[in-house]
Amino acid sequence: MNRQGLILFLSLLCAFSYGADTLTLTLDECRTMALFDNTQAKIDEEALAAADYARKAALAGMFPRFSANAAYLYNTGEIHLVPNTIDLGFGSVTAYDELGHGRFTINKTGTMTELLNALRDVPGLGSEVGNIETRLGQVIADGYQELYDRFSPNLTHVFVGQVGVMQPVYVGGRLREMYRIAQASERMAEINQQRHSDELVRKVDEAYWRVVLVQRKKQLATDYLALLTQLESDVTIAAQAGLATGSDMLNVRVKKTDAQQKLLEATNGLELSLMALSEICGKPLETIILPSTDVMQTQHTSTTGSAKTDNDLLMMEELEKIAVSQRKITAAALQPNLLATASYVYAAPSFHDGMPTEWRGKGSFNVGVVLNLPIAHADAVMRYKAAKHTARIAQLKREEAQQLVAIRERQRQQRLDEAQQKMMMQQTAVDNAKENLRYAEELYQAGMITASELMQQQTAWLAAETDLIEAAVSLRKAEKNADK
Repeated sequence: MNRQGLILFLSLLCAFSYGADTLTLTLDECRTMALFDNTQAKIDEEALAAADYARKAALAGMFPRFSANAAYLYNTGEIHLVPNTIDLGFGSVTAYDELGHGRFTINKTGTMTELLNALRDVPGLGSEVGNIETRLGQVIADGYQELYDRFSPNLTHVFVGQVGVMQPVYVGGRLREMYRIAQASERMAEINQQRHSDELVRKVDEAYWRVVLVQRKKQLATDYLALLTQLESDVTIAAQAGLATGSDMLNVRVKKTDAQQKLLEATNGLELSLMALSEICGKPLETIILPSTDVMQTQHTSTTGSAKTDNDLLMMEELEKIAVSQRKITAAALQPNLLATASYVYAAPSFHDGMPTEWRGKGSFNVGVVLNLPIAHADAVMRYKAAKHTARIAQLKREEAQQLVAIRERQRQQRLDEAQQKMMMQQTAVDNAKENLRYAEELYQAGMITASELMQQQTAWLAAETDLIEAAVSLRKAEKNADK
């Protein structure tokens, strides 16, 4: 952020110096400006933050999990665990009859009835049998009524609360591999961020060097037009003195018209190139970003890409790590799992001491372990074998990426060598063209060659200078690519 702030400050300072809509920036400054306010860069930042939290979540899965649960239930109906009326064989008993009283009714047949009838025939007991029957029936009815009430819990309001903790002890290494996958995913997010950054830098480089190339071609076209303008003036004077023909004058004017057309094309091309550079740097199209004056002399400037690294290879390495971890996770499904738990449970009403008839609660602690031992899981075995082949595929892709990286490194070095050789050859060609042009100008001034012959040397010089500019830009690009 400090560097970006410095770049913005320098940009404002340059704008102050060259006008509100003109900036003179180096290539690195254009790169930083483009990266500073890029939508894809913001997306990559969010993706990286999400991957960071996913990794932390995977790490947190190794630690105890605390949880709290609560439930409340309101019931409008009553619950009775024994029926209101039950047949005892010798009679039936009702806890609550239609008047709300307990009642016992003896059967008219049965052993108890025969005994009572026999007792009625005993002298002195007949009058007491009825009282005994009444009292015994009341005792049975009262007892059953008490039992009925005891087995009718008050569940109008039910509340249950629980606080517990669960700690994985051993789950076959699944949690460790999930954390490694999260680490690899975070690294992949970083690689994607770098990849998008490198792609944006590449686009900035292309736009920047296009401006440099077209700017130099425009300057070259201007110089060439100046030569032809001077030659036109000399030929006009020579024609007036009878030393040049009308054909010479016509040839010069044709060449001059062609030079004017090339200058117009270069001017229009420069305008479009400047607009493209402003757009990719995040500036309004009317902003003019001019390359630094010493851009062709500066070599091996710093790059934003990772030095001597390849994003594709790094991505393949992380994908291989993920595939290996997934294979281990599938293998964990065939291994024992052990969990430890502890909790405190509070319930109201409580059933710790019989059937509750009033709303009162009670809590209790409990601890335990859970052991799962897979015995025959054919599907898990097949998934494990499939994961092994997937991991092998990832390994082969990574090895292929390594070979491609070596090839690309060799290609970069070859392009750099070719650009350096071409630069030296074009510099020699320009030196020769300049010398030939100087010699031709001397001969023309001495009247030993015609204007057409002089224009041939001027055209050769123009072509050599154009090729030199293109070679210089190609060399700077190759140097930048070699640094990455």
